[in-house]
Amino acid sequence: MREKKIMDGNMAAAYVSYAYSDICAIYPITPSSPMAEHIDILSSSGEKNIYGNVVEVSEMQSEAGAAGALHGALAAGAIATTFTSSQGLLLMIPNIYKIAGERLPAVFNVAARAVSVHALSIFGDHSDIYACRQTGAAIFMSSSVCQVSDLTPVSYMASVEAQIPFLNCFDGFRTSHEIQKVECYDYEQLKKLIDMKAVQAFKNNSLNPERACMMGSAQNPDVFFQFRETINEDYKKMPAIVKTCINRINDLTGKKYGLFDYYGDESAKKVIIAMGSVCEAARIAIDKLAEEGKKMGLVEVHLYRPFSVTDLIDAIPDTVEKIYVLDRTKEAGSSGEPLYLDVTAALYDSQFKNVPVFHGRYGLSSKDTSPAQIIAVYENDTKKEFTIGIRDDVTNLSLDIPESYSGLADENSYTCRFYGLGGDGTVSANKNAVKIIGKHTDRYVQAYFDYDSKKSGGLTVSHLRFSDRQIRSTCLVNKADFVSCQNQTYLAKYDMISDIKKGGTFLINCSHDDKWINNSIPFKQRMHILKNDIKVYAIDGLEIGRRTGLNSKISTILQCAFFKVTGIIPIEEAIKYMKEAAKASYGQKGEKIVRMNNDAIELAAEGVRKVTITENKQRELSDVTDMQSSDRTDMQSFDITDMQSSDRTDMQSFDITDMQSSDTTNNPLSEINDNKNDRNIRTFPDIKSNTSLDYYVNVIEKEVLRCKGNDLPVSAFMNFSNGALPSGSTAYERRNVAVTVPEWIKENCIQCNRCSFVCPHSVIRPAVLNDEDVRRMPSGMEAGDMTGLPGHKFSIVISYADCTGCGSCAAVCPGMKGKKALTMVATGNHEEKQEYFDFAKGLSEKEYVYEKFADNTVKGSQFRKPYMEFSGACAGCGETPYVKLLTQLFGRRMFIANATGCSSIWANSFPSTAYTIDENGYGPAWSSSLFEDGAEFGFGMYTGYEAVRRSLIEKISQLYNECGEKKLSDVCRKWCDSYDDACENEKDTNSLINELVRIDSSFENESVSGKTKMMAEEILRLREYLTKKSFWVIGGDGFAYDIGFGGLDHVLASGRNINILVLDTECYSNTGGQASKATPYGASVKFMAEGKKLPKKDLAGMAMTYGYVYVASVAMGADFNQTIKVFKEAESYQGPSLIIAYATCIAHGIRAGLGSSMHEEEKAVRCGHVKLFHYDPRDKKDGNDGYHDDTKKVNMDKNEFYQGEIRFVNMSEAGENKQE
Repeated sequence: MREKKIMDGNMAAAYVSYAYSDICAIYPITPSSPMAEHIDILSSSGEKNIYGNVVEVSEMQSEAGAAGALHGALAAGAIATTFTSSQGLLLMIPNIYKIAGERLPAVFNVAARAVSVHALSIFGDHSDIYACRQTGAAIFMSSSVCQVSDLTPVSYMASVEAQIPFLNCFDGFRTSHEIQKVECYDYEQLKKLIDMKAVQAFKNNSLNPERACMMGSAQNPDVFFQFRETINEDYKKMPAIVKTCINRINDLTGKKYGLFDYYGDESAKKVIIAMGSVCEAARIAIDKLAEEGKKMGLVEVHLYRPFSVTDLIDAIPDTVEKIYVLDRTKEAGSSGEPLYLDVTAALYDSQFKNVPVFHGRYGLSSKDTSPAQIIAVYENDTKKEFTIGIRDDVTNLSLDIPESYSGLADENSYTCRFYGLGGDGTVSANKNAVKIIGKHTDRYVQAYFDYDSKKSGGLTVSHLRFSDRQIRSTCLVNKADFVSCQNQTYLAKYDMISDIKKGGTFLINCSHDDKWINNSIPFKQRMHILKNDIKVYAIDGLEIGRRTGLNSKISTILQCAFFKVTGIIPIEEAIKYMKEAAKASYGQKGEKIVRMNNDAIELAAEGVRKVTITENKQRELSDVTDMQSSDRTDMQSFDITDMQSSDRTDMQSFDITDMQSSDTTNNPLSEINDNKNDRNIRTFPDIKSNTSLDYYVNVIEKEVLRCKGNDLPVSAFMNFSNGALPSGSTAYERRNVAVTVPEWIKENCIQCNRCSFVCPHSVIRPAVLNDEDVRRMPSGMEAGDMTGLPGHKFSIVISYADCTGCGSCAAVCPGMKGKKALTMVATGNHEEKQEYFDFAKGLSEKEYVYEKFADNTVKGSQFRKPYMEFSGACAGCGETPYVKLLTQLFGRRMFIANATGCSSIWANSFPSTAYTIDENGYGPAWSSSLFEDGAEFGFGMYTGYEAVRRSLIEKISQLYNECGEKKLSDVCRKWCDSYDDACENEKDTNSLINELVRIDSSFENESVSGKTKMMAEEILRLREYLTKKSFWVIGGDGFAYDIGFGGLDHVLASGRNINILVLDTECYSNTGGQASKATPYGASVKFMAEGKKLPKKDLAGMAMTYGYVYVASVAMGADFNQTIKVFKEAESYQGPSLIIAYATCIAHGIRAGLGSSMHEEEKAVRCGHVKLFHYDPRDKKDGNDGYHDDTKKVNMDKNEFYQGEIRFVNMSEAGENKQE
C-alpha cells in the first residue's frame, strides 16, 4: 500500500525528482517555480535521496544557464534535473539538442505554459513542449496530479535506461497547482523501481580525466549526416523501454497505464485523441454519454516523443468512424497542430486511413475546458477544424456548447468556491482546509486556484471539491454547494450566487446587518437563493480580527466559519485541527501569536450568524448611502506590504518533511540485482581501449582525411553515436604542411626550453635521456650533456610531420653568444629526423626529473607531457601556447568546458582530437557545449563531479570510524584530510584505492566484516570520483565579454572553485574578426570598419569588485614566468579565478607574421596596450589590497605597436589619447 498524501502536481513531481537526482540546476519561472522551491527545502533540511546523498541545488542566472549547468553535470556523471515552463523551456532548447545528441539522461520537469506571442500569459497550454518535439528528447505527459505522482518515476527510469533526456510534462496551473489526495511512493519503493545497473553504466561512461575522451566536436558535411542516422535503432527501442518501465509501475500500483491509454466503449464510433488534463474531462463526458447509450472513446497520449505509431494504432478500436484530435496550442501557418499532424501521419498507412480525422484547439492559456465542451466535440459532424471554449464569430470555427451538461463536472462531489483578494490569505487558508479534510477523513480532495497574473491585489477564486471517490474533474467549479465571499464589496461586482446548487450555502464576510446584505445582493440573485432554498450566513471577520489582534489577517477566521456552516467535519474536530495547524505554523513566532489565532478560531465558531433573505425589490436611499459610507472601507484595510504572494503560488503551507520515508541512508548501488535484465542499457565503447582509438584512426580518421568521408556508411560511426571520440587522434595525421621547419643546433643550445614553451602545436620538445635511452637512441640523433642533471643527455626533438612552420620557436630562441640554437630551414627531407621525435615521445616519464626541475619554471614545465598536441590552429596561433601549458601543469586531472569558438574548433574538429592521454588513459576530459554557456557548462561539470565526490566523504568517514582496521582507517583519514589539496589527494587516493581493493578481495579474511567489504565495494564503484580534479572553462573574448558574460559573471559570483581562461584576441576570431566588447578603441574590425568608437570593457576590473575572485592578466610573450605563476596560483586558489590571456590572432593583421606572436605580445605590454597584473584575495592583509602590478616596464611608444598591426590602420593621435 502507498500512503495517501495531499499535494499538488508540482509537489508530486518534485518529491520524485529529489529521490532520483544528484543535481538540480534551477531558475524560477511561473508555474514551475514551486518544484524548485520544494527541492531546495528538502536539500536545505539535509534530506537524503535514494542514493543516500543530499541533492546539490544551484540557482543559475537564467533558464539557459540552468540548462548549461545541467548539461555539464550530466557530462560529469551526475543524475541531473531541472524545472521550467514556457520561454524558460525555449531558452533550454539548444542544450536539449546537445544533451539528447550526447545521449545523456536528464529530466526536465515542465509545467506546460503558453509561450508569449501577442501578449504574455503565465497560464497553461502545450505550445512550449511542442516547440521541443524535434530536439531528440522524449516527451512524456501526465494528465492529473495522480498521474504525476504515479508516472514521474517513468521519466527517470527510462531516461537512465535509454540514455535519453526526458521532458516530464503536465499542464501548468491546471495540474501543477491543483491539490489532490494521491497515493505516493516511499523512497524504498522508488529505489527498487530504478535500474541501478543503468545508473552505474551511465556514471561509468561519463566524462572523467581518468578515462579521458573528447565530446562536442565540429563536423563537416561528409560525416554529420551519417552520425545522425546512428541513433535510429535506439529510438526505435525507446517505446519498448518506456513500456517496461510503465509495467513496473503497474505491478506496484495495480493500475494499467500504457504509452496510449484507451478509455471508453470497446466498440466506440467516435474517438478523441488528446494529452494532458483535458483527458480527465473527456472521461467524465464519455461516462455521461454512455448512460445515454452513446459509444464514445478516448485515446490518452502519455509518450508523445518518440511517437509510437504501432502503439497508437493498437489503442484505437476497430469500430471507429470518426477521430477527433485535440491540441492545446495554436500553430499559426500550419496545416494543423502538432498532435493532429502526428496522428494523421500515423493513420495514413493503417486500417484507419479512410477514417475522417477532425482537429480542434482548446484550453489555450489555461482556458477552462469542461466535459460539456468535450460532448460538443463528440456531437460535431461538420467542422473538420474547430475550437471549443470560445465564441469565434470571425472564422466561425467554434462549437456550440450544450448547456444541459454544464454542471456535469460537479456531480458526485461536494463543491465550493471562495472569492478572495490576492494576498489576503484566502488561498493559504483553503490549502490548509483541504489538508485537514484530506488528512483526517477518508474523502478525496481537490483544490484549484483561479486568479489573474497580478497575484497580490487581484481577485482569487478557490475551487474546492470533496468526494468519496477519486476526483477526475479538471475544470473550474461550475455548480457549487458552497460559496464564500471574503470581501463584502464583491457583492456588487460579481455574480457569486446564481450557480449555487439547490440547498447550497452562501457565506459572506460582512460588518453590516441583514438589511444591508439584502440590499447589496441583486434581486435576481436573491430570488435564486429563495427558489433553491440556499442558506446564507455572515460573519464579521474584521471585528473578530480587531478583538484578537489579528486585524486584517482574517483568513483563519473565515476558514473556521467554513467548517462551522458546512459541517464537512464536526466543528469540534475542525477547531482542534486548526489549532494544531496554527501551532505548527506560528509556534516559532511565539506563544502570543499562537494564542491570538486560537482565540480567533474560537470566536469564529461562535460568530457565524444566519441571514434572512427577503424578496424586497426596493433599496432605500439610506441603504445606498450606507454602502458608500466610511464603514465600508474597513474591507480595504489590508496592509498590502504584509500580503504574501507566496500564499498564492506555492505549497509552503504543507509540511514538506511529511513526504519523506524513514530510511533513505542505504546506498542502493550495493543492492544491484545481478539477475536483473539489462533492459537495453546502451554501453558506449571504453575510450581507454587502444582498440577504440585504432578503429577510429584506421576506419574513420584516415578515410575522412583522404576526403572519403562521404563514402563511409552509417555503421562506421555506431560506436561513437553519442559524440564521445577517442583523445589523441591528431598524432596519427602527420599533415606535412610546413614549408620551413626549425633545425636544432646542439652547440648553440642553452637548454632553456623556451622553444617548447611557445610552440603552438607541441611539435618541439625537450628530451631527457638516461644511459639506457642513449643506447636505444636512433642513429643520427644528437644529444648533449644535460645541464643540472649529471649522467644524462639532453636533446630537442621536432615532429617535422606536424610542424606548421610558424617560426615561433626560432623567434624566441636566445641561443648562445648571439648564435641561435634554432634556425628555420627549407623542409627538405626530414623523414629520418621524425624518428627522433617519435622515439623521444615514447620515453617513459622520469619522476626524478620533475623533482629536479619544478613546473613553476619555464624549463621545468616543458619536461611535463603536453596533453594537447598537433591542433588545427593557425601557424603561430597566440591561443594554443596558453592551453598547452595548462595541460602540462594540470592535464592528468583536468575537466575542460570549452565555449564554442576558435579554441573549440582547433581542438576538436572531426576527426581531429587534439587533446591526448597518457599510457594510463589519463588526460583532459574535454567537451564543448555552446558559444553562450561555456561558464555554466563548466559550473555544471564542477557541481556534478563534486556532488558525487562529496557523497564519498560520508562513506569514507564512516569506514574510518567503523572498519576496525588500522591501515585502512589511516588511509581513510589521510584522504579526508587532503580533500582540497590536489597533489596530496592524488597520492592519498592511490593509497586508499589499493587498500580498498585489498579489503574487497579478502574473502577469507575473517577480521574484515561483511559491512566493511560492502562499503569498500561501494566506494570502488566510484573510484574515478575520488581524486580532486581541476576544472577549467576556456573560451574567447566573444564568449567572455559578450554572449556568455551573464553566465561567466554568475559563475564567478558563485564562489565555486572554477577557473576561467579567456583567450583574449580582442575580436570574434572564429567568425572572421568581428568586433567584441574586448575590441580596443580605434581598432578597425568587421562590423566596425571605421574603427571602434568606445574603449574596451574592463572585465578584470568588474570581476575584482567581488573581492573573492582571483583575477589576472597575462601575455605570455611579455613574461613567461608570470604566466606560469598566475596559472598555478589560480588553480591553487580555493575559489573562482579569471585569467585574461592576451593572444595574437591572424585577424590582427600582424605585419611581421604570426611567427612573431610572442614579440607582438611583448610589444603590447611594453607600450601599455596590455597591463600585466594579478589580484589574489589571499593577499588581502596587512594593508595589502591583494592587487599586484606585474608589468615590468612600459617603454615603447604606442604608435610603434599600432603600426605593426593592420587592425590599427585608422588609429589617430586622438584615438590614442582617448584610449589612454
